[in-house]
Formats: sequence, structure tokens, C-alpha cells
Amino acid sequence: MGFTKSSSSAPSTEDCSEETIQRAKECLSAINTAFSQAFDDGSVFLETAGREQTNILDSQIQIGESSDGWNTLHKALQQIYQTRTPRNNTVPKPNVIRLYEQDTFVGLVQIVSAQIRRLNKVFPSLKAEQTTLSSDEVIAIKGSGPIVILWLKGIVKSNDEFLHEALEKETSNKRNFFDGTDLKGKSKMHVGHKIAPGAMGSEGPTTWTNTTGSEEAEGHVGNSYGY
Repeated sequence: MGFTKSSSSAPSTEDCSEETIQRAKECLSAINTAFSQAFDDGSVFLETAGREQTNILDSQIQIGESSDGWNTLHKALQQIYQTRTPRNNTVPKPNVIRLYEQDTFVGLVQIVSAQIRRLNKVFPSLKAEQTTLSSDEVIAIKGSGPIVILWLKGIVKSNDEFLHEALEKETSNKRNFFDGTDLKGKSKMHVGHKIAPGAMGSEGPTTWTNTTGSEEAEGHVGNSYGY
């Protein structure tokens, strides 16, 4: 959420009531507890799993064997993280939590996301800044290609309202969004709205420029009719 950004204009504790401070502490405490529990769950799995199974589920191995698109997205997110990390004269010791089970990961994301939403309700003045930070994230990631943007949009749909809104603005009503895209393998996509029979859409046909495809590819950007 970018709360560590050095230029943050977040209100100081002197400007907050005791009730507000207490609510913020509860949110942060819940986040810390969620990470601690996830770390414990990962440690238990590591201790009880066999060596072969652990190697197969290692996060770095999974990233290395994934598609180029996922690798690109991962690198872009890591670069954003580096820009958000406070700089000082000491090298911070990295804190690594490896989660090997999907349920544990999903649970952690849901808990942290819920507490972040609570924090934004406690400090509504942060909304504008969080919106700006999310837009910065999209700008940093969009160079990776439109497919990466669509993947990230699906991932954050129910977990990060600010980033999802920024991604929605980036992909909606942009008829040249897929310009320069290289479609390899069998692919099918749709961006826009499905229009009921007889309804009028707001956009005409869309043309993609500098777009190449191989094997079987089907795509549509804009409004679809007759559904």
C-alpha cells in the first residue's frame, strides 16, 4: 500500500484521537499476527515435508519455471518494492516467508487486505495518496506488456481496490491497449462489455497495430453484441 514511502503525508499521531490510534494499532497488530501465523505454517510444512516435495514447491523454483510473462511481472513488482523500501546507511536483514500451501497464502492475503481496508477507513485522507501510488505501480508495470497488466488485474480484483481501480482505468476504453502485443500459442481474450441483443455500443471496430500472432489466436477489445 506504500505506507513506507518517504514522501508520505500520512497524519502524525499528534493529529489523531486516542480512539483512532487504538483502531490503527489493532489493524497493524492483526497484520503482524497474520504474518507470524503464516511463517509458523510454512515452517511446520517445511519440517514435515520430504526433501523432494519441498524442492518441488520452492517458490524460487516455481518462478524460474513459469512463463516469461510471470517472470516479468515478478521482476516489476520487486523493483517497485525496492523503490518503496526506506534507504539508510545500514543494510536491512531480509525477512523471508515462504508459503508452500495455497490455503495459507490465500488466507494471509485476505486478512492483510481486510486490515488495509480498515486502515484506509481510519485515515480517509490517505485515499488520494494511495490512489496516486497505485497509478505509479501501473505505470511501472505497463512496460512489461498488456498481458501482464491483465494478469495483475485479475489477481488484485478482490484484494486491492486502489490498484484494481488504477488497472481498470488503464485497460478500459483504450482501443490501442493491445498494440505491439506478441500472441504466441492458443489464446483467447476479451476486454470491454457484452451488450444485450439490439443494444447500441459506444465503440466501433478496434484495430491492433504491430500485433503478431502464431498458432490459434482470437481476441476482441471493446463491446460485444448479441450475447
